[in-house]
Amino acid sequence: MKSIFYAAIMLLFINGKSVDKTSFSKEALNQQITAVDGSSIAFKDVIAKHNGKTIVLDFWASWCSDCIKALPAVKEFEKRHHNEIVFVTLSMDRKQEAWVKAIDKLQIPGNEHYFVPGGFKSAIGLSAELSWIPRYLVLDTEGNIQIFNTIKVNKLEEALFGA
Repeated sequence: MKSIFYAAIMLLFINGKSVDKTSFSKEALNQQITAVDGSSIAFKDVIAKHNGKTIVLDFWASWCSDCIKALPAVKEFEKRHHNEIVFVTLSMDRKQEAWVKAIDKLQIPGNEHYFVPGGFKSAIGLSAELSWIPRYLVLDTEGNIQIFNTIKVNKLEEALFGA
């Protein structure tokens, strides 16, 4: 019996399932990101201006084929739930110009789009533990991370609305 217990503990240790984060690092919150009009804003201020609302953060890039494939589902999701959530896109593009062009060309949903200088290696990218995009995080009405790691829109919708 004792050996089964130790085997179970070892299995859990080997699998190393980490606990999802509930907040961004201080560095990530203080990081300056760029709006479409070229102005800069701290990431924490983007979150703060939507205090009391649920926020979906969509990490994407114009060069990401999976992000482009997901766009029809993202657009439908945003269209269905725009009264219930705030939809904020965060670009991991390498070049700001490519990001600006892609917003219009691809008709990226939502009305809040930001460029994250440094992309995956930025304070935001590191705090979100980005290894793949598209990636969706959900912040609750107090700005805490409610859903940390979702890469499929249907799973996001299911988690939020039981759809």
